Amino acid sequence: MARTIRIKAQPHAFSSNGAGRFCRAGRCFGTVPMELAEGDFTPEQLAAWEAEPMLVVEIVEDKAKADAKAGAKAEVKADIKPAADTEADAEAKADAKPEAKPEAKAEAKPAAKEGGK
Repeated sequence: MARTIRIKAQPHAFSSNGAGRFCRAGRCFGTVPMELAEGDFTPEQLAAWEAEPMLVVEIVEDKAKADAKAGAKAEVKADIKPAADTEADAEAKADAKPEAKPEAKAEAKPAAKEGGK
């Protein structure tokens, strides 16, 4: 089974030089995930990336299976819709006035003393 490795840098991983990338084990990564096929790297490189806290490493066992699973999740989410409001409910919400905020209690301030320091 072919494995794909998705690697991206943590957003706070970038150096102060503003290069917009984080490099480790011969590769540079940004905040957009980079996908590497199993033969594109050595086991030592993978170990270095997994040990690096500034990188997010995700191992996908079968890219086609993972893409199909992600597509199925998207379809399920698309099928779930919030209950539709009736026209009367929509009009009532549009016409509703926001609740009045309770008036803040005025705190009594001590009167200023005349001629004092």
